[in-house]
Amino acid sequence: QTCALPIYRSDVGEEICWRLPVPQGPNLFRPLHTRFAPIWPLEGTTPVYGVGTTFGCEGVPVSYHHFFARNLTSRQAPTAPLNLDSTFTAVLKTDGSGTIKLPLTLTAGPRKTDVTIDGSFTQPAGGYAFTGRISSSQANVDDLMMLTGLVPATGTPTPAPASGGRPAAPASGPFWKGMTGRIEADLKNVQSGTYVLSGLRGTLQVTDNCIAVSGLEGTFRNNNPFKLSANLNYQAAQARPYVLDGNLDVTGLDVGEILRQANPNERPALETKVNVTGRIAATAAQPDGLLENLTGQFDATGSAGTLRALGKKGEAVNALGTALAIFGAVRGSDNALAASQLAAELNELRFEKFSVKVVRGADLNLQLSALDFVSPIMHLTGKGQITYRAGVPIDLQPLELQLQLGSKEQLAQLMNRAGMLDATADASGYYPLKRPFIITGTAAKPDSAQLWRMVAEAGLGAAGLLGR
Repeated sequence: QTCALPIYRSDVGEEICWRLPVPQGPNLFRPLHTRFAPIWPLEGTTPVYGVGTTFGCEGVPVSYHHFFARNLTSRQAPTAPLNLDSTFTAVLKTDGSGTIKLPLTLTAGPRKTDVTIDGSFTQPAGGYAFTGRISSSQANVDDLMMLTGLVPATGTPTPAPASGGRPAAPASGPFWKGMTGRIEADLKNVQSGTYVLSGLRGTLQVTDNCIAVSGLEGTFRNNNPFKLSANLNYQAAQARPYVLDGNLDVTGLDVGEILRQANPNERPALETKVNVTGRIAATAAQPDGLLENLTGQFDATGSAGTLRALGKKGEAVNALGTALAIFGAVRGSDNALAASQLAAELNELRFEKFSVKVVRGADLNLQLSALDFVSPIMHLTGKGQITYRAGVPIDLQPLELQLQLGSKEQLAQLMNRAGMLDATADASGYYPLKRPFIITGTAAKPDSAQLWRMVAEAGLGAAGLLGR
């Protein structure tokens, strides 16, 4: 046949007409569809594309396609080539409606993503309306998002800017433009960065400018169950047109395990399992910026557990305790001996209840308030902040807590003998320290140096050595 476009010969010996990929925008290339194309490996171009056959049956067009793309690169990962494969079937009726089954496999280095779309569609003006199911055994969100930033392998990739400076989303509409409908999701394993979600099930209702997620359930990080309902809106007039809001519930979040992963060489500063309820929100120029820009208000309540954030490493505790005990014995001071016992007692505190309110604002800092640890002999209260650092896990971001410790019974007796307590109990019968103290460091490695200076001062003062 005569064709102004380049003609290639396929591996089955038939001539086909193929349009080379053309730019759809800055550094964005996509292959165009062909009317007829047997399965073949395209030669002489990089990246490489291929398409399968199209045929008809009793007047109803039926398609069977094998599509592949090799050696693609992306703005998000310019050094990691992508390989895409899909073998799918579709039935198209004369009114434009039909059915489709589309299994998609994407590989990026050692990672592999598989997604299958199965359902029916119609073609209203300006797009497609789809009703069906999307399923996956393994999906990597970061790799899927690379498809939105493809560049030719021989071209010069445009580096991805930091999240705060991502280019604005195309003015033409959201990434789902032209697609509406209702989708049931069943995703076995989804990974985005360091976050892994498992057993995801829920419903997506897609309209022109909104994806509504309802009844989404799954687990993350050591099988912690969660429930989510949310709306992702597209507001074209905004600098950050993707707008997310929703409600989140998490059950049995193992705080100790999270901190143990961040600092495996030490026992966790806090061990408890918490239930979290809250409202989330985010805006972003591109969908992959929503998680980083997430804000919200959360209430967390914890089970009985252990607090080690007030302690020091064993060697320091033993050294301080031994020194205070020696000074106490030499000076005959019961107060210094009490301070030495207190050094060991504070290293590990048991509690029965834990609660905290958390707010993450536009500055992405975590504001902690109404912090509350309760046991029969201890009541620790306070507030504070975890200061946001881009690219740093939350448990390693700077921490500052302003705390007050109240005590009863044997703990109060030790603190009183060490001369650290106020003489007046609070409404619940706990005797507070004479002054509050500050914890710094990180959630994974808290620094309680100020509290320990207070203990040392009390013990040395009682031994008659302070100020000499």
